[in-house]
Amino acid sequence: MSMQNKKGTYKAIIKKSLPAILSGILGTLVPFIDNFASGILGDNAISVVSFTSYITMVFMMASIGVYGIFDILMGQYNGKNDKISINKLYRLKLIFGLGIMAISSMLMFIIPKELLNIFTNDQKLIEEGFLYVRLYGVVLILIAFSMALSTSLNTLGKTVITLFGTIIAIAINALLDLTLIYQADMGVEGLAYATIAVQFALIIFYGLYIYIIKLSELYFNLINFFKLNISLLRKAFKNWPNIIMTLSYSVAILLTTILMSRAYDDTIYKPGAIMGILSPFTSLLFTGITGFGPAIYFFISRELGNDNFDVAKENGKKVMKISMIVTLSLSALISALAIWEVELFANASEETKNEAFWDLLLYVAVMPAFGIGWLSYQILAAGGQSKATIIFDTVFLWVIYTGLTVLVFFTWKPSHFWVAWIISQTTWYLRGIVGYILYKQGLWLTNLTKENPKKLVGFSYYLQVICTLGLFKLFNKNK
Repeated sequence: MSMQNKKGTYKAIIKKSLPAILSGILGTLVPFIDNFASGILGDNAISVVSFTSYITMVFMMASIGVYGIFDILMGQYNGKNDKISINKLYRLKLIFGLGIMAISSMLMFIIPKELLNIFTNDQKLIEEGFLYVRLYGVVLILIAFSMALSTSLNTLGKTVITLFGTIIAIAINALLDLTLIYQADMGVEGLAYATIAVQFALIIFYGLYIYIIKLSELYFNLINFFKLNISLLRKAFKNWPNIIMTLSYSVAILLTTILMSRAYDDTIYKPGAIMGILSPFTSLLFTGITGFGPAIYFFISRELGNDNFDVAKENGKKVMKISMIVTLSLSALISALAIWEVELFANASEETKNEAFWDLLLYVAVMPAFGIGWLSYQILAAGGQSKATIIFDTVFLWVIYTGLTVLVFFTWKPSHFWVAWIISQTTWYLRGIVGYILYKQGLWLTNLTKENPKKLVGFSYYLQVICTLGLFKLFNKNK
């Protein structure tokens, strides 16, 4: 590939990724505004918002996993310009995503106090927050719809539109949060009502855009909505490990969050408030990495769908390089402004802010490793090698990460929350190393749109790579 073509590809990747990254970064302002507004109300309000976000994370990650398996195929069919198949996949995506969120919404509406009680025994906090949890059950249904629209638009390369959608969401959320807390004196419940309004606005905005430009790939009506294409459904669910991976990730993070909260529930620290302060900044870093998801689907999946394996491989390298530059830059920026960031939560206690400051610096230090692992697994999944993601994430999350968290927080239980936090977080480096090794094998170069794509690698191969950190592969090459 010529130097001019290489530069052109880099520019194209940045052009497609930048709106999604900016959209994600700006999108973190929506929960940040909620967290900041809750900070005005004190530690209990911050904790309620934080705990609710961890509860909803499980359901949202399950939906993201489902959306992901359809987005992978939508990206490859986009390379073939097959609008009919894309539309069928989009409808399947909506059906499954809305179904998951409907179940989660019922749980949050029926047992809000019990869900909060998982994290804490503080009855005052539970009484203050249960209505917020119940209202957030309504939010989840709307999020499922707006998220299906935005991820589909990103997969089809319409990343600028989702950026505009995010800007609209920020403006409405900021205005309503301040109005409902200061003017209407609605407390933490006002944040939930504001989020409901934001999601309605996003659905209307995306819907109007699709209608105006006649984007037929994302059309549907009630007559054909439930007409399932079994052949495409089977193809999509060949990537079922992607669902298990995202769900496993969210459940493991939820479990470790509960363990952390319970371990320090009887101390001067408010773990929920600490994690609530961290949330917007850690989300900012996470979005800087995941913003390259559209680039993976557009520049990698699309090329795989056209059997352009060499181009897909080269694009994978470029996506990895650019994303690491963005991640390191964001990490440096957040570290430099850490003191100021924590002080934004003016009504949080000094103990909470001090612990949050150290936790934030330590979390930033592990994000580059997390980024390498996440990008590696997303590229593997784009080529159907999702077994690599489930097998390593299962081992990593449930044996190493969760096991170490239990050991540190309950057996040792350091006097400072941040000491236990950093020990559990450093395990992300192991995940990043193994993820990169699996990505470098190049086995993800597969066209999934064919009736019989080349045989995908089995679990035994990935077990060998994981257990030897790829050394067996090098040994076989030398031999």
